[in-house]
Amino acid sequence: QVIAKLKDNFRDEFAERQRNGLLYPAFFGDLSLTRILRQHKNDVDQSTAWLQNFFEIFRELDGDRVVPELTLKVEEITKEGRQLRESDIPGFSAVKDYCSLIYNVDRPSKSGDPLSYFPLGELNKHAIVEKGVFDKYEEFVLYGWIMRALELEKMSQRQQRLCRVLNVIDVYGCTLSQIICKDFDRRAEKMMQKLER
Repeated sequence: QVIAKLKDNFRDEFAERQRNGLLYPAFFGDLSLTRILRQHKNDVDQSTAWLQNFFEIFRELDGDRVVPELTLKVEEITKEGRQLRESDIPGFSAVKDYCSLIYNVDRPSKSGDPLSYFPLGELNKHAIVEKGVFDKYEEFVLYGWIMRALELEKMSQRQQRLCRVLNVIDVYGCTLSQIICKDFDRRAEKMMQKLER
């Protein structure tokens, strides 16, 4: 089984995390590993390389401190009987005047997956750079990504299937001067590489 092979490549890391209570299902569980393998067409070597890089990024993000805190937050919101909102993400107050999104649209897709809506025209790249808040914006995006992984893990367990998020990016009303901002784009590209590699 390919999942077993992938796990075996990280048996020491996984065993240590298991002993210390740090083997988070949303990132290191079977469903998460299935996502990684599917992304790489079940190629164990490519998936191993991706996961090795992810461990490095996870350490950079101080994941073992951040994930337990965000897990509690997601659990509290779930107990309230509501979906996650963009205002629940740490860092939202610092960037809310420069970007807009609906983290979870009220109704899920027909398949039951969450929908998010991002109007690109309301992302003020120039202001984020000029006001010196890109670090806060990056924190907001990365924490949102972690919370999404936690949310999808819970949904997948509950629905007994591999849930995914559908992102709707609205480019209506965008101009080139809005979309292109070299300072922002350069830093954003590095940020996205953290999430994709």
